[in-house]
Amino acid sequence: MATKTKALRKKVEDTALTQQTEVADMFGGDNFQIPTDAPLPRAQILRESGQFEMPDGALVKDFEGHLLFWHEANTFWSHPFGEGDSPFPDCASSNGAYPDGGEDRQADACASCRHNQYGSALDGGRGKACQNTIFLYLIQDGQRLPFVLKCPPSSLGKRESLIPWLTNTVNEGYAGKYQTCRARFSLYKKDFDKYTASVLRVATTRVLHPAKDAEELRRLGRLFSDVQQYYRKRGSTDVAQTDRYAGETDDCPI
Repeated sequence: MATKTKALRKKVEDTALTQQTEVADMFGGDNFQIPTDAPLPRAQILRESGQFEMPDGALVKDFEGHLLFWHEANTFWSHPFGEGDSPFPDCASSNGAYPDGGEDRQADACASCRHNQYGSALDGGRGKACQNTIFLYLIQDGQRLPFVLKCPPSSLGKRESLIPWLTNTVNEGYAGKYQTCRARFSLYKKDFDKYTASVLRVATTRVLHPAKDAEELRRLGRLFSDVQQYYRKRGSTDVAQTDRYAGETDDCPI
């Protein structure tokens, strides 16, 4: 009796799996396309509380996920923080090297721009008038849509973990890929000249195995491809629409 019950249960499960596969094939398999006509969801670093505000509004101290892609970005506002009508930058670069264009571009190259030099801060401090940041495109386990996390200047110092992690983690991952490393993202407080900032801490928690995690690696590979297509179409727009008053807004010297 037990054998018949087990066989019947197996048959039902196989039928359900077959139906699920057939439905998936009708809609292009298990591929998932990132929408290209709207920005990806964003998470924010909340400087005062030392927490992440996730895309769904949840406040967390840390989270784990995979890095699909990252790029540098520079944003410059001609007016001091808290002044001016527009929260969007006057000049922006989505690669950290050259302005994306527009009537208010401040120089032909970011490296030679006077606003991208230490000591150019509008408040007279040691920082830069142009805010240097890094955009991380992340995906959490169980999620189908990546989100963007903007890492502020306070997290980009040589003594912080982000830059060393971005430099060295490819040596840990399978085939030298960021996506194959699962990482924990957390925050800690650090005192600067005029305020305390929440600084990003990144640490690898696990490296996916090419055999044991084959399906997950395929999923991450597809998402990486989608993000590449998305970034080419949306990257400069997303940086140009960076809200100065959302989340972390520091311009500390590093």
